Amino acid sequence: MRDIKATFVAFDREITSLEWMRIATLIDSEGCIKLRSAKPTKTSGSKSPVYILEVQVANSDPRMVMWCKAVFGGKVMRRKQASTKHKTMYGWTAFSRRAFAIITGCMDYMLIKREQAEVAVAFMGTVRTRGGWGKTTLTPEVIAEREALKLRMTELKHIEQPAPEGLIDWEDPEKRVTFGKQVQ
Repeated sequence: MRDIKATFVAFDREITSLEWMRIATLIDSEGCIKLRSAKPTKTSGSKSPVYILEVQVANSDPRMVMWCKAVFGGKVMRRKQASTKHKTMYGWTAFSRRAFAIITGCMDYMLIKREQAEVAVAFMGTVRTRGGWGKTTLTPEVIAEREALKLRMTELKHIEQPAPEGLIDWEDPEKRVTFGKQVQ
């Protein structure tokens, strides 16, 4: 893998072990790791598809995403729901090299999305350290490798993990809730 970290603009301060553990937990539980691609456009100046690594955390409590932004940078967005039955959602996103630095910093603490983090690291190994983002013509081999990694990321998101041995089904003795739905 190329030394991508060397080209990342450092965080504002040293990130503590507790903060790395916290962001790993948030990504594992309330977040996602994405590899996105877009076809080149005339205005992009690229002849190749553009690939972007993203890490996201979303929640209905803005304090969570504001903490992510304060510690790791990135962007925070708000999405008001169309229905009053649902709360407003807040999302935090970090892209590309910043996302890579966050993922490599916290992946040792990940329990659920560790394999996705490894795919993200492999993806960033295909990124040039010099030149503009999206302005480079990629070789067919690099495009094929990135597409394979993107496909692997998608596959990992759809694997259902088997229940551990000895796990018992949860039951509501008053039969008010069954499989997350209210029973009238």
